[in-house]
Amino acid sequence: MAEITKKDIFDTLSEFYGRVVEPRFDRIEKRLDEDDQKFQDILNHFDQIYQRFERLETEYYLITARLQRIEDKLDKELLKRELLEREISA
Repeated sequence: MAEITKKDIFDTLSEFYGRVVEPRFDRIEKRLDEDDQKFQDILNHFDQIYQRFERLETEYYLITARLQRIEDKLDKELLKRELLEREISA
């Protein structure tokens, strides 16, 4: 029986790696690259959504501030009207 040498083991493992392991790693790496691109696309979509939310939030605060000013003016006008009505009826 022939003795197995380190070179025989190395050659066998190298062949196994080249035929079995390396192609699987290549497929896994390709899949990970595809997933990375998908995640990047998702992150880009989230960035766009957050930008829209920021714009909407800004518009919301502008609208509420403007409504508050309108309500304040209305309150002043109502107060003026009540004073005039009191003066007229007195």
